[in-house]
Amino acid sequence: KGLPCPGFEYKRIYTEVPASRQLFYHYRPFGWRGGSEEVGAGIGGVGFVYVVGATSNAGNFAPTRTIYGTTGGSDVFVSKFDNNLNTLIRTVVIGSSADDKGLGIIVSPDNQYIYISGTTKNPANFAPGRTIFGTTGDKDAFICKFSSDLDTFFNATVVASNDKDEGQKW
Repeated sequence: KGLPCPGFEYKRIYTEVPASRQLFYHYRPFGWRGGSEEVGAGIGGVGFVYVVGATSNAGNFAPTRTIYGTTGGSDVFVSKFDNNLNTLIRTVVIGSSADDKGLGIIVSPDNQYIYISGTTKNPANFAPGRTIFGTTGDKDAFICKFSSDLDTFFNATVVASNDKDEGQKW
């Protein structure tokens, strides 16, 4: 309703600036109407802001994106913004042929890497070169490692049982 970008919804993103420990609230158009969900945010070096979540429309999510794995159902997204949330720097989508969801994100202390956690319903084709520990079940937990510029995907690890497992927010 009255949004400047047709097809986009406003999402509230909370960021905490470590030096001042103040909480800022930002509203920016993000995601695709009816198919995106932001569930985690983190601050990287020089104030970059990262968001992780799920989208059910990977082909139309964000203006440009790099896709790792097979898309289908819902897929994980990670997006990097400048510290003013005015510029979307990069977006990656990680998926399988079933439902996947990013839940948590953390930036390494040296600001070189980001790690995301979440769940996948199909670890057999989730992300390229994944390692699976355990017997897969209905829903399995994963962790992925990327370079902080999101240009390099290093690996994905799935930790599973024959039941429901879920990665969490940090």
